[in-house]
Amino acid sequence: MSSTETTGTTTTATAGGGPATGDTHTDAGTADSGRRGRFEADVASSVGAPAPRRARGGARITGVIAMIVGTVATFVVYVASLTLADPRDLASYQMLALGFVALIVVGAAMFVAATTTEAIRLWSLRRLVESRAQGDRLAAALGERDAASDGQGVGR
Repeated sequence: MSSTETTGTTTTATAGGGPATGDTHTDAGTADSGRRGRFEADVASSVGAPAPRRARGGARITGVIAMIVGTVATFVVYVASLTLADPRDLASYQMLALGFVALIVVGAAMFVAATTTEAIRLWSLRRLVESRAQGDRLAAALGERDAASDGQGVGR
């Protein structure tokens, strides 16, 4: 009888040829938190403690605030410019509005950069943990193979 574990279920080959499935986890949230805790422990042991979440989110929050301030200020400048008739005053309000549009673009760039950096950081950490686990599996398999060949008394 063979047994393979997949995400949350165990599939066992039966005599009739069909798979029999059963739920191996009683609570999916507990399994996810266990995986997350194991991942965080592996990361902390391999690359040191990660930076606090509050320190990592500063650029993202700053970008969102800059976008909001730029949008509101641009609208306020637009509404204020509706009452003007002098082209020189209108030009100065246009320059001010363009400055706030630039603030919106800078805020969006900061937000995208921070979000992308976080995604790449998590992807790199996942790859690091997976490659270390793969290396450990290979070392264990090679150790078992060497122990088996030494136990057979194969002469060299």
